[in-house]
Amino acid sequence: LCQHRTLVDALVECIGEDIVLFDSQILPVPALGRHELDCWTSDADFFPLNGSGGSDGVVVRIPFGSDRRRRVECKGTASGRIEYGPNQILLHRGDFEHRTPDSRTDAQWEYRIRYYSARRHFDRDPANPKQVRLMERYPWVNYSKMPHWLVNGQDRADNDFVTGFHTKIGHWTTACQTLAAG
Repeated sequence: LCQHRTLVDALVECIGEDIVLFDSQILPVPALGRHELDCWTSDADFFPLNGSGGSDGVVVRIPFGSDRRRRVECKGTASGRIEYGPNQILLHRGDFEHRTPDSRTDAQWEYRIRYYSARRHFDRDPANPKQVRLMERYPWVNYSKMPHWLVNGQDRADNDFVTGFHTKIGHWTTACQTLAAG
């Protein structure tokens, strides 16, 4: 889903040809509690990016589990809210400030995917203030060590696509190679 051509084509329109996928999650996160959903927030901390030449990050929100339309209140827009529902996706900038005002009555399940321009360098330093805030908010996830995938174009900012993947070859591969050779 995260690399589906239709979605990637929409992202190209937003952030350009060079695109990195680095996170996805199902929301709401039960461990956070209901109060967190009703607060003003943004996804800006998920994007500790250095350099220039691209977006600060894009979030894709895909609703599921209900036929109801979602309502998101937002700062800095003329209408003050955005509505989307089944068979629709919402794409927005990472620093877009929003809240879900009706979350107390009915959890609005959605799949959230985060991308950034491969023209920007993702800072994996755990001391980066954004990384620190993420660790405090999600102590069970180490975002500085998560794997990243180049889903379109080229990496133009020397990003690390090795961290997060186990680099050792599985012990069974030697046996498989021996059987295949014999």
